[in-house]
Amino acid sequence: MITKHVRVMKRWPLFSLNKERWLQSGCPSIEMEVYRTVPKDEFLDCRHRNGRPGLIRFIEREQVTAEKVSESHSVCSIGRSPDGSWWGWSHRARCRFRVGDRLFREDFPSQTDNLPFIEWGDVVIQSEDQAREAACNFAAYVSY
Repeated sequence: MITKHVRVMKRWPLFSLNKERWLQSGCPSIEMEVYRTVPKDEFLDCRHRNGRPGLIRFIEREQVTAEKVSESHSVCSIGRSPDGSWWGWSHRARCRFRVGDRLFREDFPSQTDNLPFIEWGDVVIQSEDQAREAACNFAAYVSY
């Protein structure tokens, strides 16, 4: 798919709303209103029925600086809050991880089904790097 930038419709400190034309071989082009990060211009979400998606409202409310888990990904699914905590999300769920929580582990024993996700792990988070790792693990878990 080829994305052709048409124009920036509105800009906020952490993201912008853009008009884009999406082209795919053998299909008619479609115009989309797309939210992207500032300044990296990474995909966050699309506007639907002229409303702001819940993810965008969340990012604005919590002042989350969104990013992709890795360069090979095409959508932002983690982000850092100003307080140093890290969030992981997908269209299904989102969760905040910070020092003192547990390093999220998807395969944590099943008898923990009623535990909050921040307690799904054996290792206590000691640093922002570990909080980011927990957010990445959680994002992968809820993306499938």
